[in-house]
Amino acid sequence: MADKIPIKTMWLLMFYASKLFKVTHQTGRFDTAKKPDDLPNMVAEILICEVNIRLRYGLNAELKRRQDDLTRVRGRIDHIRTMQRRLIQRGRIACKFDEFTIDTPKNRFVKAALHKVSQDVTELGLKRRCHKTAVALGKAGVSRIDMRTNRFGSGRVPNFTSESNPEDKKMLAAAELAFSMEILGKEPGSSYLSIPDNNYKLEKLFEEAIRNFYKVVLAPEWEQSSSRRHKWPIEMSSARISEILPGMENDIIMERSEAGKQSRIIIDTKFADIIKVDKRYNNDKRMLDSKHIFQIYSYLRSRERKDDPLSYTTHGMLLYRSFGETVNEWTTIHGHKICFATVDLTADNAHIRKQLLDLIPQ
Repeated sequence: MADKIPIKTMWLLMFYASKLFKVTHQTGRFDTAKKPDDLPNMVAEILICEVNIRLRYGLNAELKRRQDDLTRVRGRIDHIRTMQRRLIQRGRIACKFDEFTIDTPKNRFVKAALHKVSQDVTELGLKRRCHKTAVALGKAGVSRIDMRTNRFGSGRVPNFTSESNPEDKKMLAAAELAFSMEILGKEPGSSYLSIPDNNYKLEKLFEEAIRNFYKVVLAPEWEQSSSRRHKWPIEMSSARISEILPGMENDIIMERSEAGKQSRIIIDTKFADIIKVDKRYNNDKRMLDSKHIFQIYSYLRSRERKDDPLSYTTHGMLLYRSFGETVNEWTTIHGHKICFATVDLTADNAHIRKQLLDLIPQ
C-alpha cells in the first residue's frame, strides 16, 4: 500500500513526537515495542492514573473573574448594573470579583480528553474507568467542553503542557496526545490512512517524531543541538543580500563525545520516496533525488570551520519514510560520510524502533 500508512504507525509517530514519550521512557512502565497496538489503551491508562492522583491531592486552581449580584460587597461594585436593575431596593449589589476555581480551561481540556480517549480504547473496563474518572471531575466542579462548538481553535490541540505546573505536566501531556491521535477522515473499520500529496502536517510529524525519539532514547550518550538554524558562512556580500538570502534549518543535529571519541551527525528527514524516476535519462532510470543530495551536502560543507575540527568529518543522513522498501546506502564526499536510508512505516512498532536505532553508530 504505497499511498497508505497504518493507523497504528500514525499513533506511534504521534507518541514519539509527544511530551509523554519522555516520561514513559524514563519510567519504563509502558513499552510500545512489546504492546505495539496498545497506544490508545496506554494513553487512557496514564490519563486516568494522573487525573486520579490530582483529584486525590487537589486539582490546581486559577483565578477567574466573576460577576454576580450579592448581599454584601465583594471586589469592585458595578454601579451601572446595580442602578439599571434596581438591586439596592432588593437588598443586593452587583459586584465584579476574582475567585479561585478548578473549573479551568486546562481541567476542562483533560475532562474532554477522557471522553475522547474512551472512544479509542479497546478494553471495556478501561472505557468505564474513563467515564467514571470524567464523572469524578464533574463532581469536583469541572464542567464539560461542548466539542460541537469548541474545537480548540481551527482544530488545533492547545499546548497546555509548556505552561503548566510540574505536577500537571504528565496529565496534560496524555490529554494532548489523546486529541492528537484523533485521525480525521478515517474510514470505519479501516486500518490504514490515505496519504494526500504534499501533506505538510505529516512531514512535520515524521520530523518531530524522529527528532524526539533520538533525543530521548539516545541520551545521554548523544546530545542534540538546541539551535537548528544556521547561517551561510558569508565572506563578502552586497548591501541587500541579508534581506533576501534565506538561512538554513537542519532537522536534527546530534553529537557524541566520550573516551576521546567524537562524532557528529546531521539528519534531514524526508516524508517522500527515496528513489524516484529521473526523466533526464532516456530509460527513466530510478535514482536518488539530486536536490536532496545538494541540500545535505550544503549543510555539511557550510558548517566547516577551522576552529571546529569535527566539522570536517561530520556525517550526514537523508532519512526517508518508506512502505515496504528498505534502503541503507552511503558514500563519502570531501571527507563527509553521507547515508541514504529509509524507515519502513509498514513494520510493527518494535521493528520501526530497531530500524531507527540501527542507523546510528554505536
